[in-house]
Amino acid sequence: MLLSVLFVACKSEDSTASSSIEETSAPAPTEETAVPDTAAVETGETGPAETETGDSWLPPLPVAVLTVDPVSGEAPLRVTVGTEGTSTATEEWSLVLDYGDGVVETEVGDGHTYVAEGAYLVHLLVTDAYGQEGHAYAAVAVYPPTCPAADPPELIGALDDPELDEASGLAESRVNPGLFWSHNDSGGDPNVYAIAADGAVKGAFVVTGAELRDWEDLDIGADPASGAPRLYIGDVGDNGAVRDDITVWIVDEPVVDLAGPRVDGVTEPAMAVTLRYPKDVHDSEALFVDPVTDDIYIVTKDRFVTGFTGIYRKAAPHADGDDAVLELVASLDVYVAPYLGMITSATAAPDGSAFAIRGYGLGAFVFLRDESVGASFAAMPCFVELPASDGLAEAIAFGAAGTHLYTLHEGENAELWSVALH
Repeated sequence: MLLSVLFVACKSEDSTASSSIEETSAPAPTEETAVPDTAAVETGETGPAETETGDSWLPPLPVAVLTVDPVSGEAPLRVTVGTEGTSTATEEWSLVLDYGDGVVETEVGDGHTYVAEGAYLVHLLVTDAYGQEGHAYAAVAVYPPTCPAADPPELIGALDDPELDEASGLAESRVNPGLFWSHNDSGGDPNVYAIAADGAVKGAFVVTGAELRDWEDLDIGADPASGAPRLYIGDVGDNGAVRDDITVWIVDEPVVDLAGPRVDGVTEPAMAVTLRYPKDVHDSEALFVDPVTDDIYIVTKDRFVTGFTGIYRKAAPHADGDDAVLELVASLDVYVAPYLGMITSATAAPDGSAFAIRGYGLGAFVFLRDESVGASFAAMPCFVELPASDGLAEAIAFGAAGTHLYTLHEGENAELWSVALH
């Protein structure tokens, strides 16, 4: 699959020092800065044969057409560039081809090799004899050579309970092998649902003491004292950007007999951790817990399409009644990601070796662990293809063994997919 990506990830935190990142909202792309979401782009005007400008007459603007193939892959990545369809109304014209990695050419060669991982914007500039310009752009993503290989997505099940029709989080159980946990996002009871891999709901458990305002994601961590697995449920949604604070509910994982009949029940009393952003308010649908540190991370959704997605941390330990201001530890600017879109879920590998985020589109970004979580999100991620979601992609989770990614879509009979990693 050909993908068009411009992904800029910068700034990270020192895990032992306070954040040095100022929380700001990136401006929305303007006509001058916006990057089209395609790898074949043309610009220019094709009006009448001549255009009046003041007292002089000028021909139509040049038309620049640029194609790049492939637009993503592991380093080193060899690409070919085409300009077929580029045209000017004057016999004399020139072009400048900027590959975005410091290499600039004045004619199209037989290809170009990107040797370092990163996100690159290829720019074609065409100038006619009158100095009029045409521009075309294409984004190229070069992934780390250490990225895991991923099998094609496999459909393994579909939810069979109409009560779970807005599934918005996913985690594979650490207590009950082969079982998954999910929940609705709003408008219902504060329940977590136990799901078999084929989609059969094996139980619904009321989270004791919890409230459901806008649950959006969940992950699994461990009790720092006993090591017992705990569910971390993120009541972090804020579509209208009106919440002064958000809540993470922490509760011990219930025990479910996968081979037995469905059993509904209640959990142990949940802990409530109240969180606030250091500046402004944000919508979020993504939460993960770092299994190495037990820190909680909230990933904002960028509902207003500013290009800015924040990674916020609440450092461990966590106690019932905590009221903490989140720390911004990394920021992501996703200018062109038609397969990713607004972030709807996040997850951490069970050993903390990687983190993944996904959105409404055709894939997930996997960030390999660096010296800190912030540094991990500052590096170029890996890309894992996921099935199309029609705007309903609401959940992603690493499996309990760390060898699979799972994703679940929202809606009636929502599909559960698996991707094996190698």
